[in-house]
Amino acid sequence: MSGKQRQLDVQSAGWHSRRLGLFMARGDAMGLRPLAVVAVALLTALAGSSSIASAETQALPLAFHDGPGNVRSMCLQGQHVPIAAHLWVPSKGWGSIADTGNIWSVENVQMRKSGNVTIWTGQFSAGKNRFDYRQAARETGGTVHLSASVTSRTSAPLEGVYFVVTLPIEVFAGGQCSLSLNGVEQGSAELPVDKPPEPHLLWATGDGAEIRNADSSLVLDVGFGRKSDDFWIQDDREWGGDAYQLLFEFHDGSLPAGESASIAATLRLAGSPDKTPAHLKIYPASSRYLFDGCGGNFHYEVESPQTRHNLDTLRVAWARHVMRLRQWEPRNDNESPDVTNWEYLASRAGEGSDIERDLLLMKELQGRGAPLIATVWNLPKWLHPKPGTTLPAAAWPEALECIGSYLAYAKNQYGVEPEYFSFNEPDCGVYVLFSSRGHRDAIKKVGAHFARIGLKTRLLLGDTCTAQGGAAYALPAASDPEAMKYVGAAAFHSWGGASPSEYGEWADLAELHGLPLLVTEVGSDAGAWMFPGYIQTFGYAIDDLRNYMELLLYARPRGTLLWEYTSDYGLFDQAGSRLVPTARYWFVKHLGNLTPESAIGLETASDIDDVLFVAFRGESTSGTRYVLHVANLGATRSAQISGLPASTQTLDAVRSGPAGGMIRLPPVPVRSGTADVSLPALSLLTLSGGD
Repeated sequence: MSGKQRQLDVQSAGWHSRRLGLFMARGDAMGLRPLAVVAVALLTALAGSSSIASAETQALPLAFHDGPGNVRSMCLQGQHVPIAAHLWVPSKGWGSIADTGNIWSVENVQMRKSGNVTIWTGQFSAGKNRFDYRQAARETGGTVHLSASVTSRTSAPLEGVYFVVTLPIEVFAGGQCSLSLNGVEQGSAELPVDKPPEPHLLWATGDGAEIRNADSSLVLDVGFGRKSDDFWIQDDREWGGDAYQLLFEFHDGSLPAGESASIAATLRLAGSPDKTPAHLKIYPASSRYLFDGCGGNFHYEVESPQTRHNLDTLRVAWARHVMRLRQWEPRNDNESPDVTNWEYLASRAGEGSDIERDLLLMKELQGRGAPLIATVWNLPKWLHPKPGTTLPAAAWPEALECIGSYLAYAKNQYGVEPEYFSFNEPDCGVYVLFSSRGHRDAIKKVGAHFARIGLKTRLLLGDTCTAQGGAAYALPAASDPEAMKYVGAAAFHSWGGASPSEYGEWADLAELHGLPLLVTEVGSDAGAWMFPGYIQTFGYAIDDLRNYMELLLYARPRGTLLWEYTSDYGLFDQAGSRLVPTARYWFVKHLGNLTPESAIGLETASDIDDVLFVAFRGESTSGTRYVLHVANLGATRSAQISGLPASTQTLDAVRSGPAGGMIRLPPVPVRSGTADVSLPALSLLTLSGGD
């Protein structure tokens, strides 16, 4: 996925637009829920190499922003509340709305920091109406200070320019909203539980608002630097939404080309966050699945310093590398797919070429013992001129020669023979599209060709762009014995997350056929690459942590492969020549380096939705050890962990979060199989001990 090549992802894969919400609680809120969890091992090298800067202490955030700079959730001492804020410019008559909250209408976004202020600039549009925007945010004294401006590029009839605050009905139903002017209330209204006959709940001239939930445990104060005559709150269920919307008009009517409108706003969320103690339980004798460990993808920007640093500091249990077939065979080697012009193809892999670099890296990865997956994104243009489409039947003989010759060259010249092969995201056409039956037929064609030319490489079942919808796409191939002769593993990507049952379908399918299940791209937001700097934010790290933990809980994978172990979706901020690790780096290092090889994922339980708990059991020459990963995605709370072996006396402890990465803590005492721990807000705690 990166740069201009990725534009097809945006255009053709609608699933990308569903982000994994930090605040979306899953599962039963009552009682202990059986969860999946993972396992064991010695606490190894915690410190990174001296080439990176030490992690900077970070205050607990008051709000998380999305890629274009909108507020996407408020944070009350670590508890996420899905209160959003963005800009609207509706056309006259409200026929269309240019919305900075619609990431597919926003482009050319740049983010920069100036002291304690973060600034985003970009463009957004609706129809023929185009606008430049600037948003800025700073946090001080418990308040989020926002400013925004909109400049029109076109002279179209408009209703006005609006600042919009979105309030989730599930949180605020039954509460109250009041509008005020200079601190004097101008009117109030109840926030209805059921959809009201009249969607406009309250309208007034004002400069501020207060919104309370039903029990007043959450209170949001919204303030503006001036008054507006068009200030109201409405129930968006009238238009198919699931929120209340507070709209403040800060420019009335059209905005001629070149003219701007500006606004300043403050958001302050107060109340009592949920700090209910968590009760966690481990079942040390259980065996849910085998987990080899974490790994990564190598596609874009593999020559970056981040790639080498990740290889040196992160355990690579699995690896997936691109096959650059457009560079391997940019024009047809000859007119016969049965006769290969090796001299021509070898010239494409000469000294200093990208092909040579790739094959050397594949050789290194394979030498480290990481099972290797070779994946095709783009076929040569002469063979497949229109990405996102199916491969014509007449092109298959040449496609098989192209793929097979690359892998045969890798084997014969570099000793590289990948365990697995796939077409990337065939269900979405990124970039070769297959129907589910076409996927089945492609497995048979490619598998038979590999067998004919003496390759041991087997095919991936799936490698789909998401787990959403379950394993239905893979069923035609999984039901065909001829196709399954060539399949070595099942695979999906985690973009956008999925429900426990959808993950479970993939796990059950793999188990039914005796296949390892791989998450070949781990990531929460496939559109994040469009917004520079967003991937390095703490909010994105928390998204990815939830994504990882849910995979380990519900999907029962043999391996997980982060997108990527390069500077694309990088784990570091670049500070001159220094690499500054983000929270994502530390979270990945917890799960990858502190979980032992060939660990057994254990059954666990947690009675708090925002406390995700996984555990593993591992064997070594020194005996059995258990590794427990506890992700607290809410406010600070205590936790009691029960079910530990009676012989366990202490647990080693390492924590990462806003205050820093891989902080070694004092050992945690265990008494009669029970340990009491503190879980700081928005943190990952890893505990390790023997039986």
